[in-house]
Amino acid sequence: MALARVSGTKVRGGVYHLNIAIPPEIRHLHQGRALLTGTLKTADPKVAANGVILARARLIQQVDETARSADVNARLADLPPDQRALYDRAGGLEGLLEAFQRTQKTQAFLAAGDPSTMADTDEPPLDPLEIEMAAAEHRAASAILEGVARREAKTLRALGKKVDVPGGDMFGLAELAESFIRAKSYTVQNADSLRYTVRRWTEFHGDHPLAKLTRAHLAEFDDAARDLPVAREWLKKPMRAAVAAAKKGNLDRVSYKVRERLITHLKALSAFALDKGALTLDPWVGYRIDKPKEKVADRKAQKVAGFTPAEVKAILSHVAVTAHADTADHWLPMLSAYSGARREELGQLRVEDVLTSGNIPALRITDEGEDQKVKNAHSLRTIPVPPACIERGFLEFVARRRQAGGTMLFLEEYTDKRHQKTLREMTPDPRGRLTEVYGGRFSRKVLAPLGIKTKGQGFHALRHSWTDAARRAKIDPEIRRLIAGRLDNEDATEARYGGGDLLAEKLEALTKLIPFVEE
Repeated sequence: MALARVSGTKVRGGVYHLNIAIPPEIRHLHQGRALLTGTLKTADPKVAANGVILARARLIQQVDETARSADVNARLADLPPDQRALYDRAGGLEGLLEAFQRTQKTQAFLAAGDPSTMADTDEPPLDPLEIEMAAAEHRAASAILEGVARREAKTLRALGKKVDVPGGDMFGLAELAESFIRAKSYTVQNADSLRYTVRRWTEFHGDHPLAKLTRAHLAEFDDAARDLPVAREWLKKPMRAAVAAAKKGNLDRVSYKVRERLITHLKALSAFALDKGALTLDPWVGYRIDKPKEKVADRKAQKVAGFTPAEVKAILSHVAVTAHADTADHWLPMLSAYSGARREELGQLRVEDVLTSGNIPALRITDEGEDQKVKNAHSLRTIPVPPACIERGFLEFVARRRQAGGTMLFLEEYTDKRHQKTLREMTPDPRGRLTEVYGGRFSRKVLAPLGIKTKGQGFHALRHSWTDAARRAKIDPEIRRLIAGRLDNEDATEARYGGGDLLAEKLEALTKLIPFVEE
């Protein structure tokens, strides 16, 4: 007798077998098959029908899990770096959920041990100062834990998990900083600098909700920042520990400029929060840091001195015989010495940035390329290729790079995994800088062997040397400014007017300057 018909099955050998279509989105889980098959080992139509229901339920579950996984992967791509780091450290979504639960338990345990809520005991009473210090440490630890819990909860929320954010959705400086970085399209270098400031703040105060921030918080942080030690070994140590060590060991402290940068970052964040509606009042508006008095002679001594003409000649002679003729090591010192251009401006040049305008070979300094940046609007400019560089084969070098189909103008030496040296195009480092590594190499392989480096001098001193040479050559200050890409003491509004490159005038000035660069 034939078996009864059951949807989703076929009858073979007197028993029911599965015959269910597998949804396309999960076929990769079934070796690409379009049908789910397999014996149900029964001739009972009711048992077979239940088997089909279970099999279809498993397929639906797999479809849901695949959709959730795809959704998480899509959301992961949009996570800011700090949240992605939390996710990666936890080992995935489930690990992050477990970490969040552990943090909440630790918060509850810490709250139970709050010195301000503990009952009297038979123990000898503590000194009031000790009680105050213990309470301060407890508050800082609680704030840090709250910040961790908030970041974990925010990350889970961003990945689609419905969890409560401790303290509500109002975020602290750490989250605000990431929004600020995205809004301002910060470079990797600037973003890292801002994150360092926020890390120091969080180490010192914890990541309080924005509405709880006060002017006293900033003043206390500013005062502590005076005692941050300058030694690199303390950069990653907690701020309070670093400050205490500096006071105890009388270590060298960071400069006023470092402290100024920290406070400037924090004030920019509070202004941003006000602008975005995260604050109704800016607690830090108008705050000024105390600038130490400084003698004019001391301030002048701190300025980086340019190289002498004799030192410039020694540098250019050295790289001419030690550096490959197609590398940044060969051309950047010469171009900077004769044009005053900055190191990164030159290192980021592309082959297409060498052009001819009115029969004048020129360099276009721009930020149009993906890896190209300039310091400010005045840095965008076109300058003639210095005649001294043309005489030494620069245009022939450019022709070689064009013939090779190069994108970046300069090459650099690097060592591969087999410890073999070869040439490649200039490549940005993790912070997006193209010449940071070269700057260190210039100091080690050029200045050190020549014995001409003094404190603070590096590649940038060539720009100072160029300025000195331009003054000795009596180059018009306006033309000097246009070549070097500086605002100097010019009126910022007036400097925006006028669109001419004045290449002929610039070329005349660079030609006039030649005798004053080297000697």
